[in-house]
Amino acid sequence: MASPNTGTCLNANAETFLFTSDGIGDTWKSVPISAGPFVLQDATHWWATSKNTLFKSTNAGQSWNPVATIPAQWQFTAPGVVDSMHGWAAVFVVGGFGLALTNDGGLHWTLANVPKEPLSV
Repeated sequence: MASPNTGTCLNANAETFLFTSDGIGDTWKSVPISAGPFVLQDATHWWATSKNTLFKSTNAGQSWNPVATIPAQWQFTAPGVVDSMHGWAAVFVVGGFGLALTNDGGLHWTLANVPKEPLSV
């Protein structure tokens, strides 16, 4: 995985090892494993999710801080980030999966109203 605006590269192996390089991959540094799936906002700001908590790192994954929790009946499955204020996450909800959105940096999440049936074109 690469940061969109820098040369930062990551290499992960089955969620056991995580390494980062700030260049073209000549040298690598070990990074602590995040609480769960993670995405890069930029080279130093990363978002990670566990079952019900969003964590953020401001130092390229060297440490993680809890930012917010979601309702107990939801469970994060995978995060996504647009910028420092906007992100999304696939969530498991009663009856299936959903899409949760944030526009305040992850402090609050709202379920998106997505189609339940395939759209016909």
